[in-house]
Amino acid sequence: MKKLSLLLPFILLLSACFKDQQDPLATAGKKRLWIINEGNFQWGNASLSLYDLASEKLVHVKQFEQNNGFPIGDVFQSMIRYNNQFYLVVNNSGKIHVCDADMKYQRSIDQLGSPRYLMPYGTGKALLSDLYSNTLKILDLQNGTVAQTLSFPGWGEKLFSDGDKIWACNLKSRKLFRFDTQTEQLSDSLDIGYAATTLVKDAQNRNWVLAKGDTAQQIKPRLSRLSADGKQVEQYYELDLSQASDMVYDPSGNRFIILAEDLYTFSETQGLSAQALVPSNNRNLYAIALVEEELFVADAVDYVQKGQVYRYNLNGTLLGNFGVGPIPNGFLFDN
Repeated sequence: MKKLSLLLPFILLLSACFKDQQDPLATAGKKRLWIINEGNFQWGNASLSLYDLASEKLVHVKQFEQNNGFPIGDVFQSMIRYNNQFYLVVNNSGKIHVCDADMKYQRSIDQLGSPRYLMPYGTGKALLSDLYSNTLKILDLQNGTVAQTLSFPGWGEKLFSDGDKIWACNLKSRKLFRFDTQTEQLSDSLDIGYAATTLVKDAQNRNWVLAKGDTAQQIKPRLSRLSADGKQVEQYYELDLSQASDMVYDPSGNRFIILAEDLYTFSETQGLSAQALVPSNNRNLYAIALVEEELFVADAVDYVQKGQVYRYNLNGTLLGNFGVGPIPNGFLFDN
């Protein structure tokens, strides 16, 4: 009995440690920021990092692997949350991992070619873009199959939901394509400049599209405002910047924050030229996100070693940074 009483504290300690190992998200609050780490092509080192916004701490650099005991795969391109599940699009593995709300693996949708971005619509369907196949796929998310394949001219990239339509970006075209979720067909396209990369809504619920341009072809980035019905470009601005890659809208300042090697701001009220916000200082800034009036900026470093994420306030003042996996290419805010 005496031996048991002496061992009891150690048994309780071991039990507590084991419980923590079984519940890797126990330290994370309700407001979570997922960081998509693309990893290197054919290295199989893609990862998913988790940052807790409440505590301002990194929970884990490899949260998916920590939860499930195996790596994500080769080139983790994008991720969404839909119906209390996460869908992780793994480009060079040709698959989508489906996980529950605690990032526990449930199943995979395989043999998808070279998938890039997924956008759900209707009841249990989703549009999927592809890098090489010149197609968009319609997936049945219930049974994990390709329900239909649509012809699409070129490199399909980001997808943006907008009422009864989905806007599809193409990185090898001047066109932004519109997919009608009712007819399940591509219904129209708009000339918005070369290589549409991002679409955001402003405070008046108007759609703005950033086209990245092409330095080699001497094509400048362009910012276009679409009409309310999405059938025409109402206004556009050519930006005197290097190739632009990402953009967020800052409602507090009624302005756009644009990543074009450095970070810039642009608004119709401040004049037609972009204003410097954060210099790259020889960093390879790769993606941005605006979460609760903080700007998160991903740095791919040298595209081999582990990446960094920098936090800035909206004035461009550095608040902190933390390490993540190789080539962080995007964020998902989850609350």
